[in-house]
Amino acid sequence: MSSDPSLAALHEPPAVQVSGAGKTYRLYQRPADRLLQFVLPSAAARFQDFVALEDVSFELRRGEVVGIVGVNGAGKSTLLQLVTGTITPSSGTVKTHGRIAAILELGSGFNPEFSGRENIYLNAATLGLSKSEIENRIDAIIDFAGIGAHINQPVKTYSSGMLVRLAFSIATSVDPDILIIDEALSVGDGAFRRRSFDRIMHIKGRGTTILFCSHVLYHVETFCDRALWLHRGKVQKVGKVSEVLPPYQDFIDAYERDVNTEPQAALPQTPSVQVRPLVSAASYPVGSARINAVTIRLDGQEGAELHGKSMTSRL
Repeated sequence: MSSDPSLAALHEPPAVQVSGAGKTYRLYQRPADRLLQFVLPSAAARFQDFVALEDVSFELRRGEVVGIVGVNGAGKSTLLQLVTGTITPSSGTVKTHGRIAAILELGSGFNPEFSGRENIYLNAATLGLSKSEIENRIDAIIDFAGIGAHINQPVKTYSSGMLVRLAFSIATSVDPDILIIDEALSVGDGAFRRRSFDRIMHIKGRGTTILFCSHVLYHVETFCDRALWLHRGKVQKVGKVSEVLPPYQDFIDAYERDVNTEPQAALPQTPSVQVRPLVSAASYPVGSARINAVTIRLDGQEGAELHGKSMTSRL
């Protein structure tokens, strides 16, 4: 028997397996239409179908990190809710193996009348921790959230930043097998984002399976092994980060140039870089670029960490 953990993982069931999953909502113009449709189901339909997701399939192996990208309304949050089990698919299947912790909408799962401390017990218990396990971790959870004495105040008095800090601290402190994050690293001040970044890297190094959604492509490049691009509820491309992000960036560039007409031609078939020639000496090139490396030199020395003094400090 091989002792290589990566080979052993190949024989284990996927941590997350999504097969042909779809989600369709019924939209009614009036509340009365919903009642009439329920009472007279064989009558003419009084609703319109809205397809949020259609035929989405992918797998996450144990210890893998997959990033989900797409413009607003692409179906990213709907997919994350399917994986967490907060909503059920209209078609297809979603299977998970292991304890799931999720950071979705701000304050989701919190009782607004409870204090932050009480919500820690409530949320951690729903994630499968016993009371003694929560008590052993609660000081560390409060310390990471960094909301001070507000921890004993009702969460309805919290700002959005305080809510996400508390939610992030709880979700990442329960040692989940699967961690699902929806834009959590884009909220909060710079210090919190740096601490969150470090914690996610630590969790990734521990072998936790992570499904990560972000509009910040740098985060996807840094954290993820693979990426999945959604658009209008359909998978446009899935694969290595280096294969998915360049065409997605091209699509975003075209999308921003013409927000009124969606650039269908910029979907996956387009080349990875498009640059227009200069029209005049005063014009600017249009296109995209990627920084692959940064080199820092100081007083003839080169390195990742350099120490020096500014000229003004010597005066």
